[in-house]
Amino acid sequence: MRNLLVNTVRSIFGKLGLVLLKQYQHDYLVAERKILLKLYVKESNRKFDAKTPVTGIVFSKDRPVQLHALISSYMHHVKNAAPMVVLYTATTEGFKKAYDEVSNEFSKQGVKFVKETSFKKDLLDVLNKLKTEKLFFLVDDIVFINDFDMNDFASFDPLKTMINMRLSPSMNFCYTMQKKQLPPATLKPLPGHDDKVTWAWGDAGNEWHYPMSVDGHLFSTLEISAITAAAEFKAPNSYEGALMRFYDVVKDRPAVCYTEAKIFNNPCNKVQGENENVAGLKNDASPEMFLQKWEGGFCIDTAQYTGMVTKAPHQEMPIVFKKR
Repeated sequence: MRNLLVNTVRSIFGKLGLVLLKQYQHDYLVAERKILLKLYVKESNRKFDAKTPVTGIVFSKDRPVQLHALISSYMHHVKNAAPMVVLYTATTEGFKKAYDEVSNEFSKQGVKFVKETSFKKDLLDVLNKLKTEKLFFLVDDIVFINDFDMNDFASFDPLKTMINMRLSPSMNFCYTMQKKQLPPATLKPLPGHDDKVTWAWGDAGNEWHYPMSVDGHLFSTLEISAITAAAEFKAPNSYEGALMRFYDVVKDRPAVCYTEAKIFNNPCNKVQGENENVAGLKNDASPEMFLQKWEGGFCIDTAQYTGMVTKAPHQEMPIVFKKR
């Protein structure tokens, strides 16, 4: 009976293009992948600019107005702000024109815009041109809500400790799963840091078990470049899923976040079709509505979010506009 079951499962897996592995085979492949990544990072001859510790990479599609809010709040709240690269796509001339205007506003503040033609190819090109040893990702509906020093954030070695901007002990809900999610019971102060806490990625679920988020996590440029080259993905959502397939490589590195979250994601609309993530999806908060406001001379007033205590990394909040 056992052999029949195994052969049946293997047959099903084969039709799906998958292979059933024994546990020792799986463990060997995981160990081998860890070794290969370590060797790549160690043996790379790539040179970095030691004066600039980190770069931010932002993904944006048809949300130039929300992107403007992200960058404005970033410039307001972050001391020693790192340079950023925005990889964006616009499906209409109206969105493209708005992106050009946002680019013109921030081009002298260390923000570079790259128009997407092929997401993986363009992302690899951005990664290969980075002059910084570390990086973080953001998406365009994020807003910065509390002050912090980017040099302090970037002082951590992501190959040893994984720090992020988006979690905090105040969080008790998982928006994407729409259910209660308490912080890990083992959450504790980070020695030598009054404003940070630490835990192990395996101590809880959902966001507390998600080290490879593209929402404000610090990464090694070399490691992410290698993973990105090896992975298969089409857009930011499948890219994050591809990164998470390397969970076994990073899961034993201690997790760190601030006692006050530095960012939150306001999911008031959706522009991607890769998954069925929960989003506000209100007609009056569509990307087209934001564009109309922008064309009328308005932008999002991010001051209303300053100091807010979030219950989840994603939290629906009202949008208020102001004259720009």
